[in-house]
Amino acid sequence: MDKKTIGVAGIYVLIMLPLLLLTYGANWNPSNISYELNGDTLVILEGIGKEEVAEVNVEDRMNDLLQFTLAVSVENKQWSTDVWVIGLLLPFLLFAIVPDRRPFKKKSIIQVVLDDCFGYPSSICGLFHSESCRSVEGSA
Repeated sequence: MDKKTIGVAGIYVLIMLPLLLLTYGANWNPSNISYELNGDTLVILEGIGKEEVAEVNVEDRMNDLLQFTLAVSVENKQWSTDVWVIGLLLPFLLFAIVPDRRPFKKKSIIQVVLDDCFGYPSSICGLFHSESCRSVEGSA
């Protein structure tokens, strides 16, 4: 591996490692809100250190409790999905800045043959010595 590839891999690790540790190790999400349910009391926590923000008696407010817990669960699930998408797409974005390592840089063989046989600029017909390419070139 060359220095550029190692650099891109290093940047990827520097970005993804904290995201994964915070998301799955510390159970963190960008809203910074989590909760604990202790009997009839809902304890709302905030931040990585899980500092207590409020205590709410939910004995007669079950509908509000369900809405709150659902909202936090949806936020956690969406953030987990976002971390996976970032993890999958970030290498493509990082390698796009390295010219000789750009993803999807090469054309497929079908694109090359179509481009060359139908008059688009390239010299692949001469490389393949294809009669069909030469006949198309000669008739044009």
